[in-house]
Amino acid sequence: MNLKPLFNQVIIKPIIEEVKTSGIILPETMNKQSNKGEVVALGEDCKSKIVVGDKVVFKKYLQAEIVNDCIILNENDILAVIL
Repeated sequence: MNLKPLFNQVIIKPIIEEVKTSGIILPETMNKQSNKGEVVALGEDCKSKIVVGDKVVFKKYLQAEIVNDCIILNENDILAVIL
């Protein structure tokens, strides 16, 4: 399903950080859900300098929708671009 965000909404594909251990194999459910992701699409009213493909850090506790393993959130919920 293709999604096009409206207004100042941003679609982000979350980056799942794997738990690193010293040889112990952990199940996938132990992987940490982070507050980092890659910008997939921007709404037409976005005024920030974020572009599609940027890796960003967003607020950990926010009101957002999750659709097809992507997060739809407001542009103002993005805290920083990862360089």
